[in-house]
Amino acid sequence: MYHIWGDNNNCIVDATDSQQDFCLDTPAAANENYGCPIGVDSCPTPAGIPDMVQNYMDYTNDACMNIFTQNQKTRMLAVLNSFPRRLQLLTSNGCQPLETFGLDGNIGITNLNVSPCGTTLSPVLSFENVGTTTLTSAVISYSIDGNNPQTISWSGSLTTGQSATINVGTLSTTSGPHTFNVSIVSVNGQADQNSFNNTRNQAFTIVSNFSSNIVNFRLQLDFFGEETSWTLKNGAGTTLYSGGNYPVTTTGNTGVMGALIQASWNLPSNDCYTFTINDSYSDGICCQYGAGYYDIKTPSGEVIISGGTFTNTESKSFAINLLSVGEVTAFEEMYVYPNPTNDLLNVFVSAENGLPESYIIYNALGQVVANRSIHSSVDLSISTANYSNGVYFIKLTKDNQSKTLRFIKN
Repeated sequence: MYHIWGDNNNCIVDATDSQQDFCLDTPAAANENYGCPIGVDSCPTPAGIPDMVQNYMDYTNDACMNIFTQNQKTRMLAVLNSFPRRLQLLTSNGCQPLETFGLDGNIGITNLNVSPCGTTLSPVLSFENVGTTTLTSAVISYSIDGNNPQTISWSGSLTTGQSATINVGTLSTTSGPHTFNVSIVSVNGQADQNSFNNTRNQAFTIVSNFSSNIVNFRLQLDFFGEETSWTLKNGAGTTLYSGGNYPVTTTGNTGVMGALIQASWNLPSNDCYTFTINDSYSDGICCQYGAGYYDIKTPSGEVIISGGTFTNTESKSFAINLLSVGEVTAFEEMYVYPNPTNDLLNVFVSAENGLPESYIIYNALGQVVANRSIHSSVDLSISTANYSNGVYFIKLTKDNQSKTLRFIKN
């Protein structure tokens, strides 16, 4: 189905209505309508035929819409009867009552808690009983990109409609795009009777780390530069650079490309940066109204981030000279909390792995702001009251191995 103005601004209606919406019984219209107008006529020739603002294929308020024309109905029926993807709707059981099962667990992903500037995630799952039998145990399988699946066991008591939260723990992976996979292996020691809701997958991205402090930014505006604005923020959420309110370079839907905005930035090491671009008309900067784009590259031309095709907003993150994190088998499970912190920072290390031997804290410039030998768990509670607001890294060492964790002081 096309909009009643045929997604173009002319008023031509020929024998097949090919310039408009392919429906001869919708009056010609040159553009969309908003609100609930009366008697509006965007194509005054021939006179006396106003726009069909009550048609569902206009942009008027819902309360004003009440019409599909006969030609529109014919097009819809033709699609339902002829196109393979839509043909399935005729035999869909979507309106039938759902079948109920005795043993039926529903697994969901509440939050992946991906580290904004690191290589870890801490997934939180939801486990719901949608069956008729009380659930007292479950085995859940999880993996990253389907590799090396692990299991976690849950026990408790969930009656119909009740749910529980399951914390998977901290996982590590490499930079780039990934998929977190989770599925129900068994419930109450048996196979789940409804496999439809047993599996969930969610994509995520670990930011890439780049070694160049100098980065080069380009933004090619489209025809409607006044719609575009952007920011670059550091890990603490401080806006370092921004732009917007660019001049109009077009009239209507045609025009000339806007300016090419260029800048070179010197970004401090050991921090994570987020570039966010907005389009007030929600059509991005490419490609219908000019081939706009943005990118950030190293001086050697290595692409850090790039884009241009989005709707109203898009955000992408990257790291600059992030302190390396070594493989640590001596204390695998470790994290800091609360993060961000405004005073006391706590380091959690599982009891079976024992205490680290020492820690060093660096600021975002890589300068040492604190170091200490660790003799008891008391030493893992660290006061940051005198630290300036910003991003810091705490490097913990044990048995000639180290692990670096990022935290924010605010």
